[in-house]
This record gives sequence, C-alpha cells and structure tokens, in this order.
Amino acid sequence: GEDAYSIAMVLVEELEARELTQPIQVFATDLRGEAIAQARHGVFGNDIAGEVGPERLARFFHAFAGGYRVNLSLRNKVIFAPHDVARDAPFSRLDLILCRGVLATFERALQDRVARGLQRALRPWGYLVVGAAELIPGRHLQRVHAPHPFYRVAVAADAPESSAVHGGDLADVVPPAPRTAPHAISAVELEDEQLRTARDELAAARHEIGRASCRERV
Repeated sequence: GEDAYSIAMVLVEELEARELTQPIQVFATDLRGEAIAQARHGVFGNDIAGEVGPERLARFFHAFAGGYRVNLSLRNKVIFAPHDVARDAPFSRLDLILCRGVLATFERALQDRVARGLQRALRPWGYLVVGAAELIPGRHLQRVHAPHPFYRVAVAADAPESSAVHGGDLADVVPPAPRTAPHAISAVELEDEQLRTARDELAAARHEIGRASCRERV
C-alpha cells in the first residue's frame, strides 16, 4: 500500500493547491491476499518520521506506541482488491497507473499484451509510470519527462487535457514510500478493517460486473 497511500497524499495536496474539489479514488491491487490485508491496515514503523516529513505525518497519520497509522480519511480514498494484470481484464478510464517492476518479470510477448491492456485502461492524456529499466512498446504512448519512465496516452492535438496531476509534477512531489511495521489490532480497529474489507470487495465486484456488462454488449 505504500505507493497507493503516497499517491493519495499527493492528489489531496495537489487538488487543494489548485483549488479543485473533485473526488479521489485510488485502486491498489496485488496477487496476494495477505498483502492486500496488510495494506488495508496502513500501519508503518517509527522510522517513517524522517521520510514522510512532519507536515504530512501530522496531517495523514495517527501516532501510536509502535509507529504510525494512515488516518481514516486517507484510507477511505484507497480501494484494495486482488488483480492479476497478466490474466484479468484491465480497469477502465483511469487517469494514472503505476506498474513499476512488474513488466520486467514477464516474457516479451506477455509484456506487450499487458502494456496494451494498461494503455486501454487509461483515459485520453492518462499517465503510465513503469520501472526505470522498463520500456513500453506502442505508438499510442508517448514518453514524457525523460529520463523518468513516465508515459502518456497520445491523442489528437486539439483534445482537452483534464488530468489533475502531470508527469513532471509527480516526479517532484511523490513522497518516499514508508516501510511497514507490525501492529496489534484492537477490537474497534478490527471492526473497521472488516468494514473496509467488505467495502473494497463490494467495489471490486461492482467494477467486475460493469466490465462483464461491457463485454456482453460488445
């Protein structure tokens, strides 16, 4: 959940700076159920105090004896769900996708197929961020803000650009990913996690139903 929470923090700050009030929804996925469950907790060690910075720490985290936990307001902006980019249908109409260090583990044919799926998942002018050593094939993605691995969907020159965060901005404001730490969950926190798990599963199910309906219409 480190990247997901970091991006959520950046989006909150950027929208405020631009005096925009549009809602934020971050989808965070993984193959492993245990990784999804841990990420939902949003718990990190004391060492993040020197990495996140005092302002973000005070605004987005609650301190406890063993470290820090992401506050409920920020956690509610992130939906965690299992997803396999190599097998599952992609999400749709996204403004930004982070897929770092994943494509490098695939063979070339699978890399090309997954890259095409990621491209289709983006809105016009949407951004794709991959690992530093990963190259994205295809004439419909433009590399921007070199040498950083930021790509943008290429559209007509007169198409409006509506993305709230641009590649250059992300390179400057994304905070370092904090490291997780174990945390004993109280009864109240357990109930909160159960509710969030149910919400995330419902949101993922609704999204899957929507994709299935689109495929049936096609």
